[in-house]
Amino acid sequence: MPLTIVDVLLIFGSDMKFLDLKLLILAAIALAFFSAAINEFVKAQDRLATWIHTEATIVDVEHSSPDSSFPVVSFVTQEGQKVQTMSKTGKGRNGAFFVGEKIGVMYSPQNPEDAMLDSEGGQYVLCSVWAAFGVGVTCLAVSYWRKRLRKDCSVVIKGYKSSSLE
Repeated sequence: MPLTIVDVLLIFGSDMKFLDLKLLILAAIALAFFSAAINEFVKAQDRLATWIHTEATIVDVEHSSPDSSFPVVSFVTQEGQKVQTMSKTGKGRNGAFFVGEKIGVMYSPQNPEDAMLDSEGGQYVLCSVWAAFGVGVTCLAVSYWRKRLRKDCSVVIKGYKSSSLE
């Protein structure tokens, strides 16, 4: 005997809980990661549109660890103010900075000490990291939900088949 719409509604009715606490927590975590990614994307777009791009000279290199280095740069703002600051972005093991090297930077017009390397792709790294975490948690939630759905449906369907055959 084939399943009718009423049978399907009974299968997905009160016998099954689509949402449980674990699933809601995973969904909230994924939403938080995606919100952080969107926030970083908007900030990156704002920096690219409003920050001032200029050339700077590397005056020192700070090594936060053996694998990463951040240049201390010196540049002159459009208003003629001389600024020396450490860039917020750096390079990993394969990249190196050299004192005296000319490098592109971008800085906030409101706070010239707030400067970073002028690389469009580098603006989206943090956005990509948050989005990747969000995708990972979403996949975990979907996997959990599908296992739960499969388990709950098989129990209900087995009960339906066994009672209908008698």
